[in-house]
Amino acid sequence: MLHAGAVSRDDLATELLAALDAGDLALEFQPERRIAGAMGQAGTIWSVEALVRWRHLRRGVVPPDVFLPMAEETGLIERIGSWVLRQAVAQVRTWQASDPAYAGLSVAVNLSPRELARDDLVADVRQVLAEHDMEPGTLTVEITEAALDRDRSVATATLDALRQTGVRIALDDFVGGQDLLSRLHGVPLDALKLDPSLIAGLGSADADDAVRSVLSTARNLGLQTIGEGVETRQQLIALRNQGCDLAQGYFFGKPLGAAGISAVLRAERRPRGHPTSGSR
Repeated sequence: MLHAGAVSRDDLATELLAALDAGDLALEFQPERRIAGAMGQAGTIWSVEALVRWRHLRRGVVPPDVFLPMAEETGLIERIGSWVLRQAVAQVRTWQASDPAYAGLSVAVNLSPRELARDDLVADVRQVLAEHDMEPGTLTVEITEAALDRDRSVATATLDALRQTGVRIALDDFVGGQDLLSRLHGVPLDALKLDPSLIAGLGSADADDAVRSVLSTARNLGLQTIGEGVETRQQLIALRNQGCDLAQGYFFGKPLGAAGISAVLRAERRPRGHPTSGSR
């Protein structure tokens, strides 16, 4: 695995550009599952988050926290984001068409501050959805408060335009804190994703109170809630008991490539009580 500082930013940027041109980037998907059924048990997959991966032929896996900030600084993030959008929509549209049970399967893609400021972002999203005949409501774009705060008026206008097309908006990595309502005021949102740091602390009084406050605010605003970074059954139970809608994290397994998610979707659709091939 490549570590930050192992190569210069210019070298890494040059190699990332070459990887883009050669088609060497890949997507993995992490499911967002409904919190439903018996206590502590995961429900069905409601959505998948698209995550870009770079497996360098010589350097090995380049962590996203190394190459994505560099891509943001150099402007390569715009090409990467456009590529992720197209690949993610195409793949999820394939899953939607494969089984009526997954006709409403959603996909989430992340927008960085630089992407959110693109003049042609809304037109690009509309074109991709039209090309694949995909319902806008099954695409969610995830943004952070940092992206909003870079130029709040421009960001809000872009999000308004996206929402008018039917695309859903989620605020990612939300940690709560003071002035929740004022920070969210005027931002067109459909969902809040609780930061993994909040989930990791569940079981302590401070973390429980913070999660309860965020979930209460979200409910008052009519927003869907997703707990991100769930790694234990206890965290899942705590989120469920506090009324969180969805959960995402390594408790359910690592992010998978398209083939792996396809296998999970097929397994979940297998009729209960029917043995798998080769079982006794």
